[in-house]
Amino acid sequence: MWIPFSTPSPARSRPNRSIQIVAVGLVAVSLLGATPAPAQQVVFDPRNHIENALQAARQLESLANEARSLAASPYSHLTQSSQSLRDMAELARTARGIASSVSGL
Repeated sequence: MWIPFSTPSPARSRPNRSIQIVAVGLVAVSLLGATPAPAQQVVFDPRNHIENALQAARQLESLANEARSLAASPYSHLTQSSQSLRDMAELARTARGIASSVSGL
């Protein structure tokens, strides 16, 4: 008597197993027979290389000009930066003092 949704008998599963073996064999053969693609060639664009070199030279010249102008400036940028840092430290101390007084309330 045949019962629907029953487990397949060993005789019925053999064709599936042989199909699986053939499929695994085909995959193995296809992987072994695959050849790698040829390596890509390096493309050198002299125009792009020259443009990049000119851009780097302009950037270097700009930085050198900025350094010269800062060195020749009668105004001391270091003094202003130091004073700004001192002011920020004073504000931080004030804020800590206010925070401690608020937390004490």
